Order: sequence, then structure tokens, then C-alpha cells
Amino acid sequence: RRRALNESDIASFRTLPEALLEKLRIEVHAPVLQWHSLFSQLYTEERTVIYLLCHHALCDRTLTVSEDLFKFGVRCTRMYFLITGTAKYTVGYGEREEPPTDVHARQWISEPCLWFTWEHRGKL
Repeated sequence: RRRALNESDIASFRTLPEALLEKLRIEVHAPVLQWHSLFSQLYTEERTVIYLLCHHALCDRTLTVSEDLFKFGVRCTRMYFLITGTAKYTVGYGEREEPPTDVHARQWISEPCLWFTWEHRGKL
């Protein structure tokens, strides 16, 4: 199975004019943000905010099988959207771990970091 390409994998993107790069990022990221009701509403009412988020605040990350995205107790500074596949989220640590929960494509995780100082309460 081939690994998904990220923006950083495409060397020619580094030479694109900023305006074109901004448009590409909007095309890629805006539809994903709209899965979330707040960002969907922002897209309807304040589209410029979504465009700024797409260009300045979002990036791609591809994980390999069994690679952790985050671990229990680490400060959380990002919200994540799962684009494809399934991930296992486990709440707790050590003997206090709960059974894993599946996170599927079109779902997000770690939203509290947008509103509070937050530490991960599990691992993904």
C-alpha cells in the first residue's frame, strides 16, 4: 500500500507563488474543516476565517501502522482530523487504560485544545 503524499513531499510546491499555494491549501483543507459543525458555520458566515486557517494553521500528517500520534499526559496543541483509515484511541495510562475506541475517517479528536490548556488523556 502506498503512503499518502503530504504537501512537504512535493518539492515543486516550495517554488509556487504564495497566492497559488494558498488556493491549493484551501481546496485541500476547507472540505475537511466543514465536517465539524463550528467550522462549517464559519465557512458559511466568515469564509475568510476558514481561508486563513487553511493557509496558516493546517498541515498534513501521515502515520505508519502502529505509530502513535500522541501519548497520555503530553500537552495537546493541535486538533486532528482523520482523513482515511481507522485509528485506535485508548483513554488512560498503564493499568488504568480503557479498551480502545475506533476513530474513523471524517472524525476528529483533541478538540478541547482549541478552548483550554489541555493534556492528552490517552493515546492514539
